[in-house]
Amino acid sequence: MGIARTLRSFAYGVLSAAVSVGAGGCGARVDRAAWNADAASIVGRQEQALADSRQCLLVINEPSPQQRHATAWLLERAAAESWSVTRGPIACSVGANGVARPGEKVEGDKMTPSGSYTLTEALGRDPVVNTKIAYRQATDNDAWDERPDSPTYNQWVSGDAAKGLTERLGADSELMRVCIVVDYNRWPAVPGKGSAIFIHRAHPDGAGTLGCIGFEKDDLDWLLATLDPAKKPRVVIVRGDSQATP
Repeated sequence: MGIARTLRSFAYGVLSAAVSVGAGGCGARVDRAAWNADAASIVGRQEQALADSRQCLLVINEPSPQQRHATAWLLERAAAESWSVTRGPIACSVGANGVARPGEKVEGDKMTPSGSYTLTEALGRDPVVNTKIAYRQATDNDAWDERPDSPTYNQWVSGDAAKGLTERLGADSELMRVCIVVDYNRWPAVPGKGSAIFIHRAHPDGAGTLGCIGFEKDDLDWLLATLDPAKKPRVVIVRGDSQATP
């Protein structure tokens, strides 16, 4: 079963969660306009977390047992105006164990952190990528440090510092060919609270990630091309079984 069919078969299951979070538990609806209204409502209640951002990727996962499946929307707003959906709903995947409760993400739990985070850079092994955000090409000598006891925990490292690390940024992997970095647990990095949270290609069989967010190739390419640093983009990640935004 292809990734499009695998993820989209669960997309409507996220609807009731999105409605519950965004509209206080009103009845399930199946039309796209209602989904978009709920997405805008959820993001609109994130005013403090979003600050001066004018571009937001909202991700809501499905409650158990399919908690690795999620739905996303990209929303934008002009200054002093309300949020509106640019694209969505988009099927995607999150951690194999779902989305962590606020503040409970830990290294190795296979959960995606809930909350609001900036999206400031991308990385990958391709020499050129169609994106406006800062892009850095990785080589076989580059890695992301996932060791909680390391002084470079949750950082890009190269050369000798990258030896022995498992998160190889230049690896020959289609899933990690190009990634957007989620600025979770950075500046400073708190030991053990999780590292290497990226937005990358989803697994072809719909499997959950190790804590990242996975999209189909076309959706990821579109997102890379659309994110605009001038709009200070952020991602807002919400647990599907929550009754309030994080």
